[in-house]
Parts: sequence; structure tokens; C-alpha cells
Amino acid sequence: MTQALDIDAHPTTGEAVRYMHIFFDIGGHNGAASNYIAFFEVAGQGEAAPPFEFKRQWGMDLHFAMGLADHDALSIWRKRLLDKGLEVEGPIDHGVISSIYFHDPNGYRLEFAAQNGPQIEQFTNDSQRSHAILRSWVERGL
Repeated sequence: MTQALDIDAHPTTGEAVRYMHIFFDIGGHNGAASNYIAFFEVAGQGEAAPPFEFKRQWGMDLHFAMGLADHDALSIWRKRLLDKGLEVEGPIDHGVISSIYFHDPNGYRLEFAAQNGPQIEQFTNDSQRSHAILRSWVERGL
């Protein structure tokens, strides 16, 4: 685990929702920077969550993020998606990265993200606190 974040608001809508966002380094290739896979756990959903259906989904716990080289690539993808008639949210500045969001035909929320600054340094600094954040989340039973 590279990073764990305990967050209390939806990053797109600002809706009050408590969630854990966990990142794992899955490595790079050909000397490139690391890639990450990230997961969400939304507090209090458990058995109260509706059964899964292939339709447009709420993106907090069902989305896949892909990193891009830079903000130019993010702009190119945004235009490409809009030109294809897709709804695109963003770019949204998350501090470390900026992201655009859209849905695939199965309803999954997809994200393209570009670094805003020294992301590796941010992840390195946060990784030292991540296990404590995750432990606190589990102990509270959210």
C-alpha cells in the first residue's frame, strides 16, 4: 500500500460521504514512473448498498483511473471524448492530480488523471502515514 486517505466529501459533487481511498503501486515499465491501482470503501454501505446492475453507476466505488503523461494529454482526451458525444466532468483539481471523468457503455465511471506537481514525493510522504490511517478506519468500523 502506497497511500490511504480518509475523506469526508465526494470530490466531484462535494456531497457529504465518508470514504477510504487506498492506493497500491503496481510498478512502471521501461523505466517509467510507477503506476497505481486504487480502491474505495464507502462508509456505511455494506449490506445497505443496492444490488449491482450494469447501468450508469455512482463512481465512488466503481471507477477505474488511468494516468496520463501531462495536462496536454488530459485536454486531448477531454476533447476526444466530448467529440464522441460523451458527458465529461472536469478537469477537477484534486491537489496532486487533475482528473476528467466519464462513463463507459456498461456504466462504469472512468478517470483520466494528470499530475499537478511532484506526485511521487506526495505519495512517498503520505505512505508513511497510510497504515495508521487505514488501521483507524478499520477500528472505527465505518
